[in-house]
Amino acid sequence: MAELDSKARHPSPRYEVADVSPLLLFVLALLIGLCVAGVLVAVRIGYPSASRPHDRGRVAALPPSPRLQSAPAADLRRYRAVKQKELERGPVPIEQAMRETAEQGWNRQ
Repeated sequence: MAELDSKARHPSPRYEVADVSPLLLFVLALLIGLCVAGVLVAVRIGYPSASRPHDRGRVAALPPSPRLQSAPAADLRRYRAVKQKELERGPVPIEQAMRETAEQGWNRQ
């Protein structure tokens, strides 16, 4: 009876005989490879021009060198002078427009 009592308390450890069949791993790897290959073939058939560089269209030409501003401060002064002249030569010069607005006010009716 002592033997039965000790076996009931401490059953012998059991181990799993095999985790996964190697054949199953091989089949799953083969299926994944076939799926990847199928997607690659489908993309190649669906977008045939993706692999040919001559079908990608024209490339815009780059502006002539140097492409950076050589004198940004001078360019800004020149730009502001041109814009100021545009304001002064408009249908109504800016000074006159400011005087008329000050005399009439914003809400002219």
